Amino acid sequence: SASLEELDPNCARKLAKFKDFGERRFGHRPAIPLWRAIDKRDKQRLGYDVFVRRCLVMRSGLTEAELQELAHWLDWQGKKHLSFIDIEFLDHWR
Repeated sequence: SASLEELDPNCARKLAKFKDFGERRFGHRPAIPLWRAIDKRDKQRLGYDVFVRRCLVMRSGLTEAELQELAHWLDWQGKKHLSFIDIEFLDHWR
């Protein structure tokens, strides 16, 4: 099977940058605390614009355009919003 790095190196780099940000700020398994920081109002789902704004405020190291692109990639089910399940993999992805 092919790795994400082989299939889409650009996507892999941005996901790695986002994961690195989460680990620097929240530790080895960043998914839960990272989601709680992004979803400050505990809405359980966020539009792409809210996700982007929160990540910019938290100084994720990604640009607004990169975060917009990342939001689309994370929304693997095409729901037009993000939820915890969309970033949960960060705890296990290398």
